Amino acid sequence: MNKLNLLSVIIKNQPLGKHTKILLFCLLLTFLQGMLFIGTQIVMTGMLASPLDDAYIHLQYAKQIAKGAYFQYQDGAPITSGETSFLYAHLLALGCLLGFHGTGLLAWAQIIAFVCLAAIFYLLIQIGDNLSHPRAGWGAAVLVFCSGCLAWAFWSGMEIALFTALLLFVCYLITCPVFSAKCLWYALGLLCLCRPEGMICAFVILMISVLSIFISSESFLFPFKTNDLHHSFISRLKQFRMMHSSFMFFLFSIIGPPLFFYFSLGRVSGNSLLAKSLLYSPILTSFEKGMEFFSNVGSIGLFFMGHPAATPHIGEYLMPGTLLFAVIGVIGLFLSRSLSQKWFTAVAGLSLTTLIFAVATLEVWPLHNYRYLLPYFPLLFLFGIIGLETLFSWIKFQTLLPVTTLLLIAILLQTSYFPAWAGRFAKNAASIYEKQIQTSRWISRYLPSDRPIAINDAGALAYYGALKIYDLVGLVTNDTTLAYRMGEGGLYESLEHLSETERPHYAVVFPSWFQESAITYDIFYKPLVSFPDPFDRTFGKTVYHINWSYAGMENQPRQATMKPNWIVKDSLDIADLRSEADHQYTFQVHHNRFPRIPVPFRRNFGYHEEIDELWPDIENEQEELIPILRQQGILNQFDIVDAGRRIDGEEQFTLGNLTAGKETYLIIRTCYGMGERYTFAYRMGVFVDNIYLGEWNVEGTSWNWYESIFTITGEAVKTDSLRIRIKNMRTQNYPYYASYYYWICQENEDAQP
Repeated sequence: MNKLNLLSVIIKNQPLGKHTKILLFCLLLTFLQGMLFIGTQIVMTGMLASPLDDAYIHLQYAKQIAKGAYFQYQDGAPITSGETSFLYAHLLALGCLLGFHGTGLLAWAQIIAFVCLAAIFYLLIQIGDNLSHPRAGWGAAVLVFCSGCLAWAFWSGMEIALFTALLLFVCYLITCPVFSAKCLWYALGLLCLCRPEGMICAFVILMISVLSIFISSESFLFPFKTNDLHHSFISRLKQFRMMHSSFMFFLFSIIGPPLFFYFSLGRVSGNSLLAKSLLYSPILTSFEKGMEFFSNVGSIGLFFMGHPAATPHIGEYLMPGTLLFAVIGVIGLFLSRSLSQKWFTAVAGLSLTTLIFAVATLEVWPLHNYRYLLPYFPLLFLFGIIGLETLFSWIKFQTLLPVTTLLLIAILLQTSYFPAWAGRFAKNAASIYEKQIQTSRWISRYLPSDRPIAINDAGALAYYGALKIYDLVGLVTNDTTLAYRMGEGGLYESLEHLSETERPHYAVVFPSWFQESAITYDIFYKPLVSFPDPFDRTFGKTVYHINWSYAGMENQPRQATMKPNWIVKDSLDIADLRSEADHQYTFQVHHNRFPRIPVPFRRNFGYHEEIDELWPDIENEQEELIPILRQQGILNQFDIVDAGRRIDGEEQFTLGNLTAGKETYLIIRTCYGMGERYTFAYRMGVFVDNIYLGEWNVEGTSWNWYESIFTITGEAVKTDSLRIRIKNMRTQNYPYYASYYYWICQENEDAQP
């Protein structure tokens, strides 16, 4: 592996003097950019912090790895898959072993960024030389230096600089005059370990390489470069065997992390992918996922074109037309006679295209200044400048002065935004310090340590804090990721499964992320302290008590619904993913809907008809009724929190534990929570084991809980379980119905007559 030293590969076939000058120039650019960003932050805020809380997730995992708690986010916690970069976590862990701790470990991350950024500058210049487009290489390097958004990402403490450097290193190896397939497989292995996107890039190259073994043609992209492209198939296999160790490392890099999580967690998908990918959305239908995906692809295309939809400031991220010129550059390289340029164009072009489609599967692709797209900017700069050169050569321009002029304009525009990005970097870091870091110190000092603290930002609170945390978003806590994506109602349903000793008593969250729990309802109540954002007063962090008194109160139907001698045989809690899985719950939409119908989450006070019957003289709910119910100890029987789904098509589920041949009663809890009309009327068709039994009508007033019964005759109950299908009978005013809970009852056989 020592033979693969980057400098030794690059120095080869280069005059020492030229190499030294280029290297010193790249180090100077890196130093200047780092001083402008990190220096500005320290001068403005007086401290070192990351502008992204996610960076502290990397630091926390690294700290635990260095302690021997491999991928355990905290001491005694189970293994979790919240770390998106195996390679970066281990590089940071090396810093821990070298003595970098606390904020010092963030400084170690900046050292890694420094090395990677210097490599990025150098590799761009070398790739340009290898492609016979030196102007493009130098121009791309200068654009990277002047790009404020790239500097923000590279110095953020994330793995972005490392991933970008490895991606460019792979491109350099492909274009290098002295090609080494063995070195390429090692580089691809590191790329796979750096980011999940690296696996996609490596897979594309692997497929092209496998095809090239079976095809012999001078015009074909042949990765194992030799003087004679007409080797026999056997000789190519021998050549493949010679790089056996590097290829095995590459395969290990692809299958190693997924296998580790499979044997540790029972699944190969990381929590980050579960939390962000459209493919794992528990709400969207296949049609909706497809629509979102193509919408994202279009938006990403506009972003790469420098469209004003991405930013109102022209050229803040990319110059207008960047993607168009990059495509022209790809075409120009592919039409060249050089086999290496064709090979590079196919690999880089197909990889970038595939990576863009992969990013389009993320719901959060624009998040944090488009950080998921920023690693591809250097290659876009390179291809874009090559595209300009190609375009002007096609139209027979005798001089490249227009290319130089346009390049200077792009550099000036990027430079004009650079100070604003440096200030934004400092402001973001100050926000993290004033909110997350200060909050972590407060809760470590004032909150008890016997229970975990529920949080929605898992980085700095865990890294600087001394208490156990429970991640509501599910990045570093298993089994809450998909529940969080169901909305607050689905998350609440999931949290109810926690045992008494596992339940957090306090939550540290952004109130704007949990408006129903913290504002509309009082799941998060009695705020203890708030830590405002110094630059955005609406986006502070607040420490709340968690109200568990509602937990489980929705699990039983109201007493007025149940008839004498009825017992609940089975029940299905809608929007509770665990309960839905246990009952083989599925739902379908009517002709595919778009946009999505959200999962409702209601905390309705009681069943109003029953309350009016029991307390007819009470008119003021808050001042009169609630104190009486609290005094009698029955408040929670009427104050019900529940989550459900809106069904405009149909839903199917299985309920069991029944006695065959006996009359059975299906109960639904529903609510019309839109408030568009005072009353509502739902119509549903009921099917049992694919046999239509009749129409189910539910009527009532808005915003109130209702329970309705559908009777299933004994003849329809042929076994101890029923596959039930509820089909929405659409009407003009009510295109859907809402389901929150289902119970199935039969008379108690042991009841005394």
